[in-house]
Amino acid sequence: MSDLRSFTPVEPNVAGKALIAVQTAITKIKEAIVGNVVKGVSEDEITRQLNKIISDFCKTIDNEALREQNRKALVTAAKKWYYTTTRTFETVNRNLLSMSGNIYRIGVGNDSKSYFNTIRPMHDRGINIGKPLIADYKRSVRLAMKALAADPPLVVTRKDGAVYKVPIRNRAEMVVRYDANVKDLQKFAQSGVDLVWTSQHPNCSPRCKDFQGKLWSISGKSGKANGITYRPLSEALQGKLKDGNGIITGYNCRHRLIEYTEGSRPPQELSEAQIKKEYAIDKKQRAYENNIRHMKTNERLLRAAGDDEGAKQLRRKWRKATLLYQAYSFRNGRAYYPDRCTIDDTEVTGKNANFEKDLQNKESGVTIDTQNFVPATTIKEAEEQAKEFSENVNYSGVKNVDALNTVNQTLKQLTTEFPIDKLETISAIKTRENFAARANSKKIEINIKEINNPPQKQDLEKRRALYTEKIKEYKQKLSESGNSRGYQKLLKSEIARIQESLKYKRWGVSDSSDNPLSTIIAHEYGHVLAKQYFGLGEYQSTYETEVRGQRSRILVESAYLKAKETGDIYNISQYASGRKGEFFAECFAAHINGEQLPDYIEKMLKETLKK
Repeated sequence: MSDLRSFTPVEPNVAGKALIAVQTAITKIKEAIVGNVVKGVSEDEITRQLNKIISDFCKTIDNEALREQNRKALVTAAKKWYYTTTRTFETVNRNLLSMSGNIYRIGVGNDSKSYFNTIRPMHDRGINIGKPLIADYKRSVRLAMKALAADPPLVVTRKDGAVYKVPIRNRAEMVVRYDANVKDLQKFAQSGVDLVWTSQHPNCSPRCKDFQGKLWSISGKSGKANGITYRPLSEALQGKLKDGNGIITGYNCRHRLIEYTEGSRPPQELSEAQIKKEYAIDKKQRAYENNIRHMKTNERLLRAAGDDEGAKQLRRKWRKATLLYQAYSFRNGRAYYPDRCTIDDTEVTGKNANFEKDLQNKESGVTIDTQNFVPATTIKEAEEQAKEFSENVNYSGVKNVDALNTVNQTLKQLTTEFPIDKLETISAIKTRENFAARANSKKIEINIKEINNPPQKQDLEKRRALYTEKIKEYKQKLSESGNSRGYQKLLKSEIARIQESLKYKRWGVSDSSDNPLSTIIAHEYGHVLAKQYFGLGEYQSTYETEVRGQRSRILVESAYLKAKETGDIYNISQYASGRKGEFFAECFAAHINGEQLPDYIEKMLKETLKK
C-alpha cells in the first residue's frame, strides 16, 4: 500500500498516440487544400478528399462526444482554410497581373496554377520575364503558408451556458489524460483510500488555484473530517469549465494527490522561485514544440505549393530547432517528447525514412542528428559512443553504465550547442585527490568514484542548519574557560570560515542540480570552452594572441570582479569565488541548468561563447 500513498498524474506522453492522430489529420487537410488548389482541382473533388480525411480520423476516436467535437472542428477549419487559400492565390495572381502587361500577354490567367504552369517553367529556362514579380509572388505565398501552418482547428464547447474554444490538440490530450488518470485513481480507491489532499504551491495555474491544498473524496462523498470539509474529487478533476482540464488531469498539471491521515495537512512542497523556474521551463518546451510543428507543416505546404527552395530552408530550420529542443529538455532534467513535435504518422512508421535520408545527404551543411540519444547497454559500448568527442576513451574500472550514459548524453548535447575541437582523452581515473572531475583544452578526467556512485542533489537547508549549529557549538566552546590561546584562535578562525560559507547559497552549482553528475560535466566542459575559445587559464590555446581572445578574457575578469563587488557571487557558488576560471565554469554550468543569472554575466557568456 505504500506505493499508493502518493498519486502522481500520468506523463504527458500517455496521449502521444492521440496527438499524432490529430496532427496527422490536420497536416493532411492543409496539404490537400494547398496541393489541390495549386493544381486547379475542382472544389467538389477537394471537398470529397477532405471529408474522407476527416471521416478516417474520426473513426479512430472511441469517445462519441469527443469524436463529434473533433469532426465539427475539422470541418469548420477545413472550410476556413480552403477559403483563405483560394483567396490568397487569386489575390496574389491578380496583383501580379495588374503589375505586368507582359505576363498577361503570354497567356497567364487568374487561376491559382498560373505561375507554376507558365511563369516558373520559363524562368527555369533562363527567360527573364520579371524576377521582382516572381520574388513578390513567392514572398506572398510563403507568408500565407506560414499563417496557414500555424492556424489550429478549435473545438467549440458549451458548459453552463458559456462558450469557449480550445485547440483540438489540447482537447485530445485533456481527454486521454483524464481517462488514464481516472483508471489509475481506481487503483488508489481499491486500496481502501478515499480521502486525499491535493498538493499546493504558489503561482499555480488559474485553473488549479481553487482546487489545490484541499481535501477530496475519491468515491464522491461530501462531509467533514476533523472539521475539514471535503467534496467529491470529480469536481476538481473536471475543473472550472467541467471539461476535464482540472487539477491532476488537466493539461500539463504538476499537482499530485496525497493520502489523508488523521491530523495531516496539505504539504507546501515548492517555493515560489522553484515554481516560477519550472513554469518557465514548461513554457519554453511548449514554445519549442509548437515552433517545430509549425515549421514542419509550413515545409509541407510550401512543397505542395511548388516552392521547393522555401521548403528546403524550413527543413534546415526545424532540424536545428529539434536538436536545440532536445538539448534544452535534457539539461533541465525534462523528458523530450517526439510526439509533440510530430505532424503526421509517416514520421512514426518510417514511410519517409529513405526520403528524409536522401534529402539530408543532398543538403550541404546539414549534419544535424534529429534522433534521440540511444543509451549504451555495456561499458564497452559507452566507450565507443564517447569516441565521438575524443580520440581516446578509457572507462576502465567503471561499473555504472547508467552514469556513463549521463556523461555521454551531456557531452552530446553540449558539443552540439557549443562545438569544440575533438578532445585527445576522456577517462575515468582512480585518484586520492579530492575532486569530482577536471579538464583542460585537450582532456576531461572524471573521478571514478563519481561515476560508480553518482552524487545526489544536496539538501541546502540541511547544510545551512548544520553550519548554524556548528557555529553555536564553537561559540559555546569559545566561552568556556581553560582554552589555550592557540585553541581560541582556531575556534575563531573556524567560526569566521563557516560564517563566510553561510553567505553562499551552495558550495557548487551541482549541489542544487537535479542531475549533479551532468552538471559536473557541464562545469568541466566550461573549462574546455574557455581554454579552446579564448585561452583562459593555465592551458593557453592558439587564441591567446587574438584580439577577440584577449577581449573575452577581459570580459570574464570584469564579470568576476563585479560579481564579488556586488555580492552576486553568493548566489552563484562558493566554488566560483576562488578563481576567475572556476567562476566562468560555474556560470556556464548554471546557465546550462537554466538558472537566471545577472544580465552582465549573461552578456559575458553570450560574447565569450562565440567561437
